[in-house]
Amino acid sequence: MNIATSRIAWITRREIVGGEELPSNHAWGTDFLFSLGAKRVPTRHIAWIDRIGEKLRLGPNVSEQIWLFFNRRKYDFIIAKDTDLITILCGLLWLFRQRKDMFAFLHFPLRVSIKDFFLAKRCGVLLALSEKIRTLSLISYPAAAESLVTLRWGVDIEFYDRLRARLGTSAASDDKLRILLIGITGRKFNAFVEAVGDDPDIEVRVLTGSADVVREIARLPNFRSIRENLDKPVPYPDLVANYLACDLVAIPLDMKRASDAELIRHRATLWGITTLLEASALSKPVVMTFNPVIDFDVVGQQCGLFIHDDDAAHWREGIQKCKASRAALPSMGALARLHAETDYDMREFQKQLRAIIESLP
Repeated sequence: MNIATSRIAWITRREIVGGEELPSNHAWGTDFLFSLGAKRVPTRHIAWIDRIGEKLRLGPNVSEQIWLFFNRRKYDFIIAKDTDLITILCGLLWLFRQRKDMFAFLHFPLRVSIKDFFLAKRCGVLLALSEKIRTLSLISYPAAAESLVTLRWGVDIEFYDRLRARLGTSAASDDKLRILLIGITGRKFNAFVEAVGDDPDIEVRVLTGSADVVREIARLPNFRSIRENLDKPVPYPDLVANYLACDLVAIPLDMKRASDAELIRHRATLWGITTLLEASALSKPVVMTFNPVIDFDVVGQQCGLFIHDDDAAHWREGIQKCKASRAALPSMGALARLHAETDYDMREFQKQLRAIIESLP
């Protein structure tokens, strides 16, 4: 398939607003398709149908998927940010014995369900964003081996280098350990907050979408929210400036130890991967809850710590280790950056995605 002449339906949950300054990884690496000449053909939504679909837990864009089914010939292929955005479309194609070239990023392992059955039957290429997700998916759908492709997620390193050069860095005026506590989806902050408490040697900057967390940290003098209004996102350059001002990034996830069967059953998701890769691109070490479906091994790469048990005692132990090895944190950050450059570069991600698309007849 020739990308330059392709008509594409790009299905996403959030459009990038004109004027926003965001890296390619926030466009799921697809922006290069349009720079090559591909044309994004609009889709259609009907709000009241989508509201009903969400109440029935059918997904956020039911009307768009129905529209795509009846208008599929307008497109050379369809690519979706995640599989939840095309399950109804796959079901319609299966029921009416139709096919359409489709790609979807897979953030969690497939499990035995009607939705995932439709995906396995009608999504031509399921782009598993880690090898663990592909391996677990094959347990439920061994016949989908050809359609399941590992495409390790990437980070737009060049973007972060440009932004870092523009923002610059300034030395701290004291010896406090500065931690960026960050995340919106799949996060659980309370054990971390309890572990740090009001330690005067630690300053914590917090990015959260939770009003409860904002209220909880308000009583602690060493915590502060970098989000002025929970209804508005932090401008991305401001977020990067906070990364650069901190020594360490903390990623507490709402995850517990689990067997492979439990990971499949509970649809374990790549929570934390975006923050982990952002931190690595900016040469920051991380301390994070262990997420077994993420391939990036921060301990093996000597660029951070995993917390395996989500309680205040284990978080306190991890934070104290970071304090004790404060002098080593910049070196750990450099190793994180090296790993991102070697194995998670967005250019390599886009190169592989292009090869997958162009392999279509």
